[in-house]
Amino acid sequence: MNPVYTYSEEGVFTVTLTTFSEDGVCSDQTSVEVDIIVVSVEELTTDARVWPNPTNGLVMFESDEVIENIEVYSIAGRLVETIQPQLRFSTLNMQSFPEGTYVVKIATANGMKTVKLVRSLEE
Repeated sequence: MNPVYTYSEEGVFTVTLTTFSEDGVCSDQTSVEVDIIVVSVEELTTDARVWPNPTNGLVMFESDEVIENIEVYSIAGRLVETIQPQLRFSTLNMQSFPEGTYVVKIATANGMKTVKLVRSLEE
């Protein structure tokens, strides 16, 4: 069984998972703190593009409009990078980022687009 919970608001929450043996005699419990961020936002009226995805280093961002802000969040919801290119094209070198999944928010004057970006160590 895979438990699923959907959060209705942003914030920092403590999640506790308790597991039991089949006979119910033994149990184990673990807790983690999660930082929830909104990832479903109004999409841009123009198409913002991010490539390559997955990436092993350099990522390109392109839009038909000027990109005002790019925010990169870890999958845990922590802001790890902010770029304010004020151009239609920008790059980000992720070679020093740990392998994993990131959430990227790309903002223009007309809205925001959220993209899941995977950092891979493979070439």
